[in-house]
Amino acid sequence: MDIDQDLNKSLPKPDSVLPQLMPQGWANFKKQLYEKHGLKVGFSYQGIYQVASESLMERDTAEGGWVLIEAKWEAINRGKDFEGSIMLGIDGRHTIGDNEVPALFRLETGSLWTTGPAWLEWDPYVDLFFWGQWFKKDRFVLRLGQPSSVGALDFFRFGDFRTSFSNSQLSIPVALWNASHPELRERMPAGLRALWKGIPRYTGRIERGPI
Repeated sequence: MDIDQDLNKSLPKPDSVLPQLMPQGWANFKKQLYEKHGLKVGFSYQGIYQVASESLMERDTAEGGWVLIEAKWEAINRGKDFEGSIMLGIDGRHTIGDNEVPALFRLETGSLWTTGPAWLEWDPYVDLFFWGQWFKKDRFVLRLGQPSSVGALDFFRFGDFRTSFSNSQLSIPVALWNASHPELRERMPAGLRALWKGIPRYTGRIERGPI
């Protein structure tokens, strides 16, 4: 989950294929909020449903939902060198009805592979909360607080677990496995991430946590 990318894409583009679901007034409100106060807000909800023709246990269906509330306040030097901002992400995932947890559905079907590894179950909580300090605009940033590895460098850049399936656990790096689980977050309360974009098309990352 990269708050920057999510919020930058939260407003529909003029050439969107699908019609805009939210009223235009909401889009105008978000635009004015950013222009006047440097504040970006976003809300998203995704659902997943899976069914197997035959299972080893009682359930042959899995269904879940994933809610995200994200915000970014560009507090100082907005759009310039040495920009400083606060980022917040609230993450909640749940099972719908009397269905299996999607991430565990392979246990019901006897499959070695999972197609929804990130679709687990927990109450909404503050998953991301950190200060982002840029030094050179779009080149070097430090993030201090409770950031995420994925927010600094997207290891799984060709897909998003909220909208894409993965049929091979070999394509899921260890950095992403349950990276947002509340129990793991309690053990890693704070960290420092550095992102350097010194050369076009190449990105470096330095990571230290917890501190």
